[in-house]
Amino acid sequence: MSRAAPPPPGASASTALRILVVGTHPNANQPSMSQFATWFEQALRPLGAVRRISAPAVFKRAPGDAGAAKWLAYLDQYVVLTLWLAVIHSRHDIIVVADHSNAPAAGLVPRSKLIVMVHDTIAIRQARGEIEQAPPVGATGRLLQRRILAGLRRAALLLLNPGPVERQLAELGVSAPCAMVGCPVDTHRLSEPVAPDGAPTGPYVLNVGGDGWRKRKGDLLRLWAASDQACPLPVLVLAGSTSDATRIELMRLGLQDRVRLYDDVSDGQLAWFYRHSQALVAAGHDEGFCIPVAEACSFGKPVFAPSTAEIYPMIFGDAVTTIDMDDPRAGAVALSRHLGRAVSSSAGSGRAIAEKWSQQAFEVRVRTAVAGMAPAGHDRRRAGKPMQA
Repeated sequence: MSRAAPPPPGASASTALRILVVGTHPNANQPSMSQFATWFEQALRPLGAVRRISAPAVFKRAPGDAGAAKWLAYLDQYVVLTLWLAVIHSRHDIIVVADHSNAPAAGLVPRSKLIVMVHDTIAIRQARGEIEQAPPVGATGRLLQRRILAGLRRAALLLLNPGPVERQLAELGVSAPCAMVGCPVDTHRLSEPVAPDGAPTGPYVLNVGGDGWRKRKGDLLRLWAASDQACPLPVLVLAGSTSDATRIELMRLGLQDRVRLYDDVSDGQLAWFYRHSQALVAAGHDEGFCIPVAEACSFGKPVFAPSTAEIYPMIFGDAVTTIDMDDPRAGAVALSRHLGRAVSSSAGSGRAIAEKWSQQAFEVRVRTAVAGMAPAGHDRRRAGKPMQA
């Protein structure tokens, strides 16, 4: 999947690279995207001196805010950060943008030293009207996604998730060299389970993640509402932010006693939820990777996902059982049947998923890809070495 990237001309010939990792806006409600910069920093330490920064928060607004706050967030993300990178890039051999939404901010960074992580192409394709289920995007959103796409086209190397991303980028006219690195299962982050306040005491099925059209939480609620004594389902736990619209739908369906909401879940609490759940159900239309699936597999839990979403079996194979979520009754019957049989992720599938997407494997993939851009004189043999403490 990888294609060799040209080495950056005129870079330092020392054996240690100077690497800058650019994280996302600190106020963004995107825990996995914020975590990625930390994962990259850890992975790249053996290659040299690594510095990690966040998109600045001079105006202290989140990218998801509305009205004037949204424009202040854009000033931080696409003006302040752009000027800051223009000033400091000369002190580094390589700039790694950990979230492709910040690709436009690297517009003044020389192409030869620019690496961008592309998690998915969903927002770009949504803005172009290419995803049927997606709501329309306004003029500002379409302009922003065009700028992001232009930023991807000028990168020297793109780091990707597995699945259809590389094909989709080619269809969008992006020809930059690519290397698949995927997402890690960070077992250290999930090593100390902590019971949340009001933890469920009986059997439950877990869903992990935020809200929004592609997460399909409303469809998941309708599946639970379609269950009855003939196809019983346990309590559904939604761990992660839940929108007001989803909460209203929950009330409308009368699911107050069968669905539990837990916002702002810590890593320890998430580990507790995984450990004590019967299974994980991933409901999204489209995902860049879906870290919760890999994490649930590492805990030995069965995973269920929509039959219409190709990404899950494409990445995780038979570790994921698909169900029909477009027909709530059929989906409820199938899920109830599988849970009644006490289906669990087979030991072999769970171990294979955990090994393939382990932290160590992720770090080796990242270092191998980035070391390929190293200037002459850099010791590329360090790419496969484990992270130094």
